[in-house]
Amino acid sequence: MPDLPPAARNAQAHAALLRLVAWVQEQGGSSARVYFRVDADGQRELCAAGPLPAGALLLHIPRHLLITLDAARASPIGRAAHHSHSHPSDWGYMALHIAHARRTGGPMAPFVAVLPAAHPGLPTLFSDEALAPLQGSYVLPAILRRRARLDDEYQRIAQHLPPEYPITRDEFLWAWCCMQTRYFDTRFGAEHTHSMIPLADMPNHTPAPNMRWHSEATQGMVMTALRPIAAGEPLTISYSHKSNAELLSDYGFCIAQNPYDRTEIRLPPWPAGHPCQALAAGLGLERPDGRRAFRVRASASHAATRDLWAWLRLGALSSEHTVDHPEAALDAARAGPLDPENERRARATLAQACTERLAEFATSVPEDLQLLQDGTQPWPLRQMVQARLGEKQLLLHYRKQALRAV
Repeated sequence: MPDLPPAARNAQAHAALLRLVAWVQEQGGSSARVYFRVDADGQRELCAAGPLPAGALLLHIPRHLLITLDAARASPIGRAAHHSHSHPSDWGYMALHIAHARRTGGPMAPFVAVLPAAHPGLPTLFSDEALAPLQGSYVLPAILRRRARLDDEYQRIAQHLPPEYPITRDEFLWAWCCMQTRYFDTRFGAEHTHSMIPLADMPNHTPAPNMRWHSEATQGMVMTALRPIAAGEPLTISYSHKSNAELLSDYGFCIAQNPYDRTEIRLPPWPAGHPCQALAAGLGLERPDGRRAFRVRASASHAATRDLWAWLRLGALSSEHTVDHPEAALDAARAGPLDPENERRARATLAQACTERLAEFATSVPEDLQLLQDGTQPWPLRQMVQARLGEKQLLLHYRKQALRAV
């Protein structure tokens, strides 16, 4: 609905929402009274139409309405893909199922009708030029790999899928992005699967949500109020403890003051024959260049932060230092400084690593702050700037820590 004013978009989105709610209720589900609000950026919010007390049941979606991997594989297009030997991924099966439903309607039509018509802010769909603002971000390589993997998967499927299922590349990518941005990890007893769930996928994300959700074998999906909710208040859930860079990569947005922001710090490998070498695999992520990457938050108690300091301190051990009990040495290095000289060497390494990472970005923190103050910048660019700003602010935080006197 990009060419409609916000008021018209609100009316159109709300009409589709009412049809979906009626369909869910006809199928044995229930929903509190809700409505859509669409802002000038085209971002939708699902809001409470009336006040709700803490513990109130907001949503119940019966299990038979969930779109699961098993349902996608058992669908006509899923079976055709299987017999064509195109070997779709799990999400490929889901994308084919959703794209086919969009073409043909059928029982899923009310749900498909409220899915976003496009995903203009999702980096998976960006060109190399459009991704340039993410230079230096730790999520950029993963975005590029995902984009290439999607292209390869569609080409493989398109070559083998029977002609009665003419799914285009744009249709496949649209459906795959719907899956990426809206799926739930659901558990029904011992069964664990990805599911797309009508209505349940509409609340936006916040680190402090006003709803919680759970899945049960006998009930399907249930959402309840964590606290009293006022009329007109947006309904929110948590999409997990993701940094802004990860929210951008997976969902196409960022949030202000994200308490789960993190950055990636890359440290040199330990020297050959290091006495704690057997423990290295449990610390950080090994990179192709041999360096070790740590994705850390600001919190000193975060597990990755403690592992970062352990790697630094153990890596700074002098050649004369003997380690009789590597596990005990690791615990000590996670807990705090080993000795003043070791700590100076460790902090010097950290300061250098942060400086090198900051140099990978094309802009500075003041430049990013100025860009965010410019209200004329398009939505996708503002989100990318917000993501890279959070990474750089954390790098400056750790460099400041490293330069602090022992």
